[in-house]
Amino acid sequence: MSLKRWSGFQFLRSHPLECCIVMLCLSLWVVYLIESLRSSFSGEVQVTRLNAAMNVNSTSEKRSGISHFQIVKPKPTYQAVPYKARSDVRAYIDTKFNDSCYRPFPRDLSRRILLEKSELEARGCKQRLPQAIMIGGRKCRIGRILQFLRFHPAIEMRTSLVPLDFFSGSYKSGLELYRKQMPYTTLSQITIEKTPEYFIVPNDVPKRVYDEISPDTKIIVVVCDPVKRIIADYISLVKRNNVPKEMDDHFSETFEETILSRHSGQVNHLNALVDGSLYFKHLMRWVHLFTIDRILLIDAGELEKNPSKELQRLEYFLGLPSYFDESHFSFADVNHKYCLKFPQDLCIDGNTKEKRKKIELDKDAVAMGIRSGVPNVLKSQLYEYFEPYDKMLADKFNQSLSWSEYANKLQSQQQGLLQQPQDVEEDEMSEGEIEE
Repeated sequence: MSLKRWSGFQFLRSHPLECCIVMLCLSLWVVYLIESLRSSFSGEVQVTRLNAAMNVNSTSEKRSGISHFQIVKPKPTYQAVPYKARSDVRAYIDTKFNDSCYRPFPRDLSRRILLEKSELEARGCKQRLPQAIMIGGRKCRIGRILQFLRFHPAIEMRTSLVPLDFFSGSYKSGLELYRKQMPYTTLSQITIEKTPEYFIVPNDVPKRVYDEISPDTKIIVVVCDPVKRIIADYISLVKRNNVPKEMDDHFSETFEETILSRHSGQVNHLNALVDGSLYFKHLMRWVHLFTIDRILLIDAGELEKNPSKELQRLEYFLGLPSYFDESHFSFADVNHKYCLKFPQDLCIDGNTKEKRKKIELDKDAVAMGIRSGVPNVLKSQLYEYFEPYDKMLADKFNQSLSWSEYANKLQSQQQGLLQQPQDVEEDEMSEGEIEE
């Protein structure tokens, strides 16, 4: 016995490395065994809890008349747009309306006529909750984007461009009322709703959309030059004498007095007009709930420069078949902007309206002392205030902002580093033309 002990001791002394490896393997095996037993035990507990939770859910669903099969929503199956439908009006009409809940209005493809009830049922047409919601800054041309989108064969949207404003108005009436405001769609179409106000108020709109509509809802956020947006918003509200009661305290006799603090002379961050251009601040409420891949940032300035490119980005984001093409748009000399040429020429009437609107806005702005000139010093001060917020916005979505270059030039000019930028006055003086 003593000989065996002695030989074992000798073995340990002569083979220390091998013994350490063996001991380490044994230790790891013991740890693995313990973890396996513990995970097995915790798994049984989790299964028990899950079964209990499912029983509770099934009981509540029976009481409310909801089943698992009713909760599952069929996924849309979008049909590819034939190449001919992008250039031939007849082919476009067939593609757009052969699998639609509407028929085209004579001589006006922007208007639709709802089919008879029997045809709606045969095509599986229903009023569905929106799969995408468009929000953003006031006066950032959201209505113009929808004017383009409504011609996509796979898109249906509310015919009225007046915001529904459901979550801040008629929410107490129930989600069913909201759904009844949506257009009829088939499973091969997507429903889009736009209400710019959701971007800012009420505070709980993102959570309501996430909980009540779907966490898979896609959010389209439209932003524009924050300084031009403030000026356009001011002109619009004062011109129409339509300043809401809750904003009375935010308006003074002049534009400068409205946005600057009376005491410090700095930008008044508590002013509602200024707050409306803090895009990054308001967007964080949405990013908190919706993943970044479900939010698309559309720059209205980029849309003005290249509408087909931005609309193609939107198509890809929504998972829609490719339709929009550069040939669908034409550059209008009247307002120096692009208008839609296909499948219906909206440039002729649009140019006349734009020209008339520009004249009216010029008169209103001059009467209010704005068009005659917002001082570059004041504009530079505003751009400087918004700069850190805009930088965070650009970094978050990894894209440049169309107004950054102009803002930098203007600030450099005020610092005496550069001469006055070329065509600054003409470019800046379009802020009153920015639409909702």
